[in-house]
Order: sequence, then structure tokens, then C-alpha cells
Amino acid sequence: MSLEGIPLREITEQHLEDLVAQGLEEGLTDEFKLKLEIGTPEQKKELRRDVSAFANSAGGHLFVGAKEEDRVLVGFPGVKSDDLDGDALRIEQTIQGKLRPRIPGLGVRGISLSNGRFVFVIDIDKLW
Repeated sequence: MSLEGIPLREITEQHLEDLVAQGLEEGLTDEFKLKLEIGTPEQKKELRRDVSAFANSAGGHLFVGAKEEDRVLVGFPGVKSDDLDGDALRIEQTIQGKLRPRIPGLGVRGISLSNGRFVFVIDIDKLW
């Protein structure tokens, strides 16, 4: 299972837990990052490369606040955020700011977890 067919605005913590229970693996359409650092130009460039790779292949999801072991999703410890909407917007602007062509349909959403932290799901449409 992936989040294929589930609108970004409807994804819940339960959907994320289901992905863990099913042992979702990193691959062509899913990638996991424990944290996302976009403070330096190189970090921003790396994020854009990751997103571009998805957009130029099958599309998919990048999960920030996700823990994996041997490329298998094992949990969502989440990340801290004092400004959930602002952080989501900052991530989207970092991605779209220097990509040409821009990725239509790119979405970023912070999902609240019961532990008080958040997971950012970056939904990436394929370009072709």
C-alpha cells in the first residue's frame, strides 16, 4: 500500500500507521527522511534533487519525520514545528523556487501526530 489515490488533505495519522504496519519500503515512489534541513544552499539543492527525481519518474511521496531501517519504514517519530503552515510553505517554496519547470500539483502538508510532533508529506506529481 502507498498513499496512491488518497488526497493530500485527507491523509491522517492512521494512514501513516497503516504504512508502517504494512512494511512500506523506500523505492520508486516513496522516500523517508528522519529530518529535513534546508538552512544551507547545499541542503536546499539536495531537496530539489530528490523531488526532481520523483517528478521525472513516477511521482510519489517524500515523508519527513519518518524512520526507516534497511529501507523499510519502521515508524513516524515526527519532527517539531512551531509554525506548521509556515514550515510547509517554506518547504514548498524551497522546492519550487529554483526548479524549472515548476512541478504542477506539488503539495506539502504537515500531519499532526498523537506524540505532539508532525510528519510532513510532500506529494509529487510526475511531470510527463
